[in-house]
Amino acid sequence: MTTSTCNSIGNIPHIAEANSERMGRLQSLSYAVIYEAAHEGLTAHETSLAIGFDRTSILPRISELRRKGLVFASGKRRRNSSGKTAIVWVARIYADTVPQSPTC
Repeated sequence: MTTSTCNSIGNIPHIAEANSERMGRLQSLSYAVIYEAAHEGLTAHETSLAIGFDRTSILPRISELRRKGLVFASGKRRRNSSGKTAIVWVARIYADTVPQSPTC
């Protein structure tokens, strides 16, 4: 990512002022970087690295975003730094470009 997430959040349509009242700061930051990743998506670990917060703080925010219908499990998995495979999360707006997993 070439721009600072904090500076680019306002440029993302789904993080516009109307949504900022319904999303907390970490939800907004998490959604912003997942949105910017487009159809490639991000794991919780990749999301946490991108915004500079611990994964244990970000994973619940991603679950909240999933419950709100803003992100979905893409059906893809990537290895994280510990070697375990992790769910790749994608912004719902990219649903047409990524096949969804059957457990979404």
